[in-house]
Amino acid sequence: MSSPRRKALVEKSIAACCAAIEIYNKPVVPHREETFAILLVAAWELLLKARLIQEGGNQLKAIYEMEVVRRKDGKPGKRQAIRRNRAGNPVTIGIAIAMERARSLPLRPLNAAY
Repeated sequence: MSSPRRKALVEKSIAACCAAIEIYNKPVVPHREETFAILLVAAWELLLKARLIQEGGNQLKAIYEMEVVRRKDGKPGKRQAIRRNRAGNPVTIGIAIAMERARSLPLRPLNAAY
């Protein structure tokens, strides 16, 4: 059986957090506070996405942005599809949406999951 997809995101989150701490502890790195903040926010975002994937049954659709598919006549339909960027890759949600979705989980919301 393959490992859960969330495990890769958790490992990346840990790596980003460790990198943030390493950068912050080096005294001669320019913009170390800004770099620390960016890496730590990225780590939190990855951790939230891992939680959403876990609660979504190991499906990546839990973190993808969705868009309404238009019908042939140009009107919006009922179907939704994964939004893609110019390169054709799926677009994932940002940290604010991930926080809102994690906060509204039915079984264990974010503030109760510790």
